[in-house]
Formats: sequence, structure tokens, C-alpha cells
Amino acid sequence: MQKMLADGYSVDGAATVLGWHKRRVTARQRILELPEAAQTLVGSGEIAVGAIDALLEIQAVSPKLATLVADVVAEASAQGNALGEQLARDPGWLVRQALSHRPGELFAALASGTLYEDQISELKLGKKTTALYAEAKTLHGQLDRYAYGPPPVRIAEAELDQARAAGVLLELDRTQVILDRGVYRELVKAAVARTVQELRARAQERASEQRERKSASGAGRERTPREQADAEHRAQAREFARRAHLVNLDLGAALLDGLATVDPASIDVARFFAFGLLGPEASHYLGTGDHVARTIAANGIRLVLDEQRTTTTPTLKSGQPGKPKVSYGEPEQALKWLWKFVDGAKSAGELYGRALVVFACEHYANQLALPNSQRRGSVLPRSHRDTARKAFERLTKAALPGSHRELARAIEREARSYRDRIAALERHARAAAAATDDVGEQPDVDLVDDVDGDLCDEDLEERPAA
Repeated sequence: MQKMLADGYSVDGAATVLGWHKRRVTARQRILELPEAAQTLVGSGEIAVGAIDALLEIQAVSPKLATLVADVVAEASAQGNALGEQLARDPGWLVRQALSHRPGELFAALASGTLYEDQISELKLGKKTTALYAEAKTLHGQLDRYAYGPPPVRIAEAELDQARAAGVLLELDRTQVILDRGVYRELVKAAVARTVQELRARAQERASEQRERKSASGAGRERTPREQADAEHRAQAREFARRAHLVNLDLGAALLDGLATVDPASIDVARFFAFGLLGPEASHYLGTGDHVARTIAANGIRLVLDEQRTTTTPTLKSGQPGKPKVSYGEPEQALKWLWKFVDGAKSAGELYGRALVVFACEHYANQLALPNSQRRGSVLPRSHRDTARKAFERLTKAALPGSHRELARAIEREARSYRDRIAALERHARAAAAATDDVGEQPDVDLVDDVDGDLCDEDLEERPAA
């Protein structure tokens, strides 16, 4: 493709000569626009074809950053980490990771989040901006007596428009990166000046409120100490609410950077998901909500573990042994076994596996062994597009014994046979009724109704024929 384009072929011409669809030629042409290192990664499959557009978008703003991202993906692949997948899913996250892995290699500053004092000092913004920032710290302390640290300085949309106009703003999903130090310094200067103006306006508003209160107290009675404390508390609550708007943005950016991808081998990650699915040790004090672990114990674990059941064989009057009778232990004992089993996991993989075991006990245990009143539905969590259940069954079905599959098939066959027999009886009853109507008599036939055929909802007892 590179040779044909170099020889002067157009995209349409190359597609005609090669017998390819135009989209296929265009896709390969776009690969040739990537840095050489990125082309190699696309060829090896470490960067997906679907990520090419994101990488070209990065390259359009900063070719150096595109090369840096490709290098970081290559280094991660050599260590067994498939970072290239993130380039298609969340390119902004991968850009942030690349910048943190290679600090100082090229200038790049995130446009979101709060600018801290050391960052502003490092930019060396000049005497005027330094004086403005000092004034901002003073005003911030006066307005919020519980303030910790300097006032938050943020780059607003007005400053971002300037970066866009200069062609140095990279925007990928939730990530905005400014890639020119000179432009970034000017934007921070503007942000500091705007912050000072906002603080001055708030200080004037606060002073005006205080004058109004003094005027009102002069015309009437003075506030009691309690009223004064309440007023100060309300003012401080309003200040906290104003700060919460900004802090929440910092929180979102920090969580996206620090938690969007986690180590699946982390035992803490495994504990969060496994124990979160199993729920608390006891039911809600109001008795509302499903208690997952208790249901698993009562309708799964005590049915499938030999130590949780007792089998007795009674002796008949004739002296012959009767039919064996199986009785199951108390759910509380099974619940204790469950928590001991899950708590005994020593690694993340083992904890995930043990959680799958206990859920599979309840999901697959045949509850025909229990009376109707004790049977419960599966406690697998509901999910978007039923993804959780489908994934669970793919993971666990291979572990099921052959006897379980044989019983399930036998139950299905009996259910179908039962439905067919009932349907035949109903057809016979209707035919007999029609024949009787023709001669003006009613047949002595009991019609069969309320047909279910679901053997999970009723015992396998054949109804008497009509």
C-alpha cells in the first residue's frame, strides 16, 4: 500500500488495482500515518485497529506524545501487560499513564483538577501573578476560617478555548491535556487573576452582609449568643457547600486516574467483590431484603455437602429395612461453614474461586430435595443484559458432574411427558363432551385444569387420570 501511494495511486485507484473495498485501503492508509513504533504494534496486534483513530488524534496535537504512548504500550507488552487494549477503550487513561511513567520527557499538563501551590510556584509566573496569588491566599483565609491550604485555582472553559485556538489542547473523553508550556503558563496566570477577582467579590458580599446585620441589630434587639452561633454555622455550611462543588471534581479526576484499572491479583479487590456479593452475616434488623449468604447456606451448601446431612434407614415391622430418609442440618451450621470456607482464602484467585463455589452450590442444587415451602430462586446478582449470570454459567458448567446433567435431563423428559399426557387427557375430555352435546347428554368426565408441569414447583406425583 505504501509503495502504491508513493507511486501516485489514489485511494480509489489502489482499491481498484488490488480488488479491495475502499474502506480497507483507507484503513491501511491511516496505519501508515502512525509513528513507526505504533505501526509495528498494530501489526503484532498489541494495538487494536479500533485504536488507530485515537492514536492519530493524539499525533495531530503532539507527534512526540503519540510516540511516547506507543513506547509505553510496547514496554508494558514486553512485561505481559496488555495496555494497548486501553487505547481503544479509554485513551485518556492511557495518556495519563504514559505521562506518569515518563515524567519530564515532554511537557504535558492536565487541564482538569486543582492547581496546587507548588505547581504554581514551579511555573515561575512573574511578580504580578505571585502577588495576586498571595492576595488570594489571604482572602481565602479570611473567608473560610477552617480553610486548609491555599485557595483552589482551576483552569476554566474560557482558558481552555484559548488552548483550543492555539492547537495545543488534546481532548480524549474525560481527559484534557495542554501540551505547550508557554500557553499553559499564560492560562494559569489568567486562572489566578480570575480566582482573585472571585474572592474579592465574595469578600465584598460578606462585608455587605455583615453591615446589613449590624444595621438590623441596631434597629432592633441584638442577637443572642445562640443566634450568633447558628448564623456563623449556616455561613460556614454555605462555604463548605461551595467548596464541595470543586472538591468533587478533584475526586472524580483522581478516581479515574487511580482506580480505573486495578490489579486482579490484589486480595483487597477480591475481598471487595466477593464479600460484597455475599452480603452481611445477619439479616437486616427490619427483616427486609434478601440475605444472600443465608439463602446459599440453606438452599445450597447443606444440600450438597455430606457433612451437612444425615441419612437414616428405618426398620419395618416385618424386620426388613425401609426406604432411606435424608434429613438436612440447620441452616445456621451451613452458614458457619460458608464463612469459614470463604475466610480461609489466601489469595485473590482462591477467594474468587471459593465465592464461585458457594454461589454454584445454591444455583445448581436441585431443590426437589426440599419441601415446596423451603425452595428459593437463584441468588445470582441481577445485571445489565444478564451478563453476570451468563458469565457465571460459562465459568461453572464445566465443573458439574455427569450425574447432575443426567438428572436434569431426566426431569426435563418427565416434565415434557407429563405435559403431553395431560394435554391428551384434555383432548379426550373435550371430544367426549362434544359427542355428548350432540346427543343431549353430559358425560361423567372430570376436566383437568391448572396444568403447570414445572417439576421445580411441585412434587413428581402423577395426577389420577380423569
